[in-house]
Amino acid sequence: MENQPTLEAQEMDPNSMEEVLLCRKKDGAVLPLHGGGGEVGLSRFFYSNKRFDSAMMAFLECVKELADLLAAAAEDRSKDRAICRLFPFPELPYEIEGDRVGGFSIRLQLNQDERWTKALKLLLIDMKWLLEYIERICLVTGAAP
Repeated sequence: MENQPTLEAQEMDPNSMEEVLLCRKKDGAVLPLHGGGGEVGLSRFFYSNKRFDSAMMAFLECVKELADLLAAAAEDRSKDRAICRLFPFPELPYEIEGDRVGGFSIRLQLNQDERWTKALKLLLIDMKWLLEYIERICLVTGAAP
């Protein structure tokens, strides 16, 4: 079997025992990508949002790393396959930089709802572009990038 590229910093776990998506760091820390809802009082504003922010930043890092892996694979293949020259890796419409997508922070804590929602919208658009690219390459080549 060919050596497949993997994400370095995080591991997504969609089949966890909980009914939520988890982001598991390589050091073993588990970051739930959900609000939980079990916290009461002031802790719900600080502790849960901080954990959620860490999970969202880890998820954003996964998306950025996936984009980088796909871009590197496209660059690699363009030397050998004409088909990949026809379908070069598209530049994402919104730059992912640190905890920001298109200049909007993905952090919920100390952020305005409208700006956080905008960051999520831009992240979804970037993810849609990645999915479209993967589908196009898989349909044309019959293999995953």
